[in-house]
Amino acid sequence: MKPLRTQKKESLFPKVKKNIIQVRKQGDPPEEDLESMEGFICDLCLATAHRKGITQCPFCGRWVCRDVCYNEDELCCTSCAGVIKLMRESVVLEDLAQPVLEEKKKK
Repeated sequence: MKPLRTQKKESLFPKVKKNIIQVRKQGDPPEEDLESMEGFICDLCLATAHRKGITQCPFCGRWVCRDVCYNEDELCCTSCAGVIKLMRESVVLEDLAQPVLEEKKKK
């Protein structure tokens, strides 16, 4: 039986950064709503929002409306919040699997 290699455990934030595609660079301006000339377009739901109602996601750079497409709990857009949730669950699963792997290693 081959010995299991111990791998250095990677924290959540670097995993998230590797798995989220950057759509816009930080500081790039949001797309203006040229039809109504009243605001900016949300990159996710394509609704028009005034400047105070739109924010840039710190992970992917999308400009999203605060009302619908921004996740207050994760402080990012709802798209990135889904990736963060999956990454967090995978870290938990890895932690749960670690004692099982160590037990197998002992046998």
